[in-house]
Amino acid sequence: MLIGAVEGELPARRPVLRLDPAVLDGPFTGSELRLRWQRRERARFDEAVACASEQFSAVSAPEAGVLVSRFVEGLTVQPRLLAARHPDPQRWPQGLAETSSDVPLQRGPGLHLSATQLTMFENCPWQHTVQYRLGLRGQGGLAARFGSLVHAILERFLQPPADVITDVVTEPVTVFPRTLDGLIDLAAASWSDDIADYRPQAEDYRRRLDTILRNWWQNEGAGLVADGRVLAVEHEFAIEVGPHRLHGFIDRVDRVGDGIGVVDYKTGGTARSIASTQEDLQLAVYHLAATRDPQLRQHGPVRSLELNFIAAGTAGTVRTQVITAGHDMHTEHRIESLAQRMIAEEHEPSVAASCEYCDLHRLCPLQSRGRPVPVVIPVPAVTRRRPGKSR
Repeated sequence: MLIGAVEGELPARRPVLRLDPAVLDGPFTGSELRLRWQRRERARFDEAVACASEQFSAVSAPEAGVLVSRFVEGLTVQPRLLAARHPDPQRWPQGLAETSSDVPLQRGPGLHLSATQLTMFENCPWQHTVQYRLGLRGQGGLAARFGSLVHAILERFLQPPADVITDVVTEPVTVFPRTLDGLIDLAAASWSDDIADYRPQAEDYRRRLDTILRNWWQNEGAGLVADGRVLAVEHEFAIEVGPHRLHGFIDRVDRVGDGIGVVDYKTGGTARSIASTQEDLQLAVYHLAATRDPQLRQHGPVRSLELNFIAAGTAGTVRTQVITAGHDMHTEHRIESLAQRMIAEEHEPSVAASCEYCDLHRLCPLQSRGRPVPVVIPVPAVTRRRPGKSR
């Protein structure tokens, strides 16, 4: 029986590294140190389980001392440590106090923006204020780390020759052939079990990575290599939108007819609806950037905007944003409107926000009061297959 565990710490989804002199007994990198700490914690956990004669029980609570369990309420040893106290509604859940300073969060007329910032603010001004203005951000989960890994592998695999748009490589790197075997070898060289906190997670996501890359190769990778239509990967841009500066990276830029196509990878398991894709601000920002970026503009107008859900099923799923008349001007108006709301320090949480990937539920005022859920009418998803690919 383990007593006094705080919720989320046994086992921890993303444990916080404690400064333990016994662990710091040599020169280690951050990842090596974290792995050593995890092994030490697992060993302590296994030892505790082994000591149990018949049954192992773990008691946790949202906060130390809040919960009295039926397993421990009869113990009399150190009653002061085991005594329960009622949670203070002023402290739990914790809310954000009103600002008492007259100094604005934004100084000057212009903002430094990204597609991620704009998308988050449009979804929920409160989440944007807490994460970008107050600097209170989550550590990011396993899914986010896995998505970054997939992006990095595809970037390196599809890196165009030096005679087209690309970043300058200053260090010698291992060259992997542009074949399926080369892609799998690159994934093996890029993989680290440190992506997950526990071995079963690491093994599961290692299998997922192999499946995703093999399906991607079959669906479009082989064709991309054969026709050489990739112009750029992770292309960095910086453009001016009114008084604001917009910066970011485009996952992939292809040659499409007399122009270019913009592709953004998504590693989530569920594809977005067609209606939400048409209003997707990130794709619209990339269209605006590709239209104004000097390097991309010389290759012609933007002809296609795609979200490629490479992990959504064995066939992959592509969603397209239709480029309408005045598409760039409409996007510019959206950006300037959102920026003005940021400058005005709008920070109220949105009832209609998507809270699935927010790490701040316990701080959100709506969550503590009981968040109303808007009625959402699902739109049937339609999958568009790339031409010429076998089932």
